[in-house]
Amino acid sequence: MHRTARLELKLTSVEKAALVSKASNAGVSLSRFVREAVAGEGLWKGKVRRIEVSPLLIRSLAQIGNNLNQLARWANRDKSGVDALAINARLIEIDRELHALRHQHMPSCGLSDAD
Repeated sequence: MHRTARLELKLTSVEKAALVSKASNAGVSLSRFVREAVAGEGLWKGKVRRIEVSPLLIRSLAQIGNNLNQLARWANRDKSGVDALAINARLIEIDRELHALRHQHMPSCGLSDAD
């Protein structure tokens, strides 16, 4: 197959050097390496960051998800103004719970506010 279309990509010099090195280690041209990496054909083996997640966090998130499902069912069934105010108040509580969980568990997962 004769390839004629070009694609330009901006990288830092460090990023480019890393790609050139990985292509060389794989024994292929940079173009082929990038094509196959983008197509998911398996030459590129990037590192996957494994994060340990607390069972408490999983349970807490499941409870919040259950609350959201109950609110959605309630909102679809009863659409009065009073119900909307109650739903909004509960959503604000859930948002606060999620915010607290995030800040409680981010350090143990190796994450920061920037992630």
